[in-house]
Amino acid sequence: MYYSLGLDTHVLFSGLYFKGAAHALLQMALQREADFFLSQYAVDESLEVISRKRLLPAPLERFLQLPNVKVLSDSSYASSNLFSEGRAL
Repeated sequence: MYYSLGLDTHVLFSGLYFKGAAHALLQMALQREADFFLSQYAVDESLEVISRKRLLPAPLERFLQLPNVKVLSDSSYASSNLFSEGRAL
């Protein structure tokens, strides 16, 4: 059976940097047992968490290069870079 799965930041981060159920789920991508879909927001948020925790981004970068992993862009989503330019209210 082949699956199509949506990922959020928590599952993505946990699966890449820790062992457990989320890691086992992401292994399905390596074994080409599923297509994974995630938003650009989830990617940006994961990169922010990786940076904050001072981890290497290589596991995320390798995962995103898999042919069965698709990042969905949303024109209504403004990159986190734009928010860093804003001022506190």
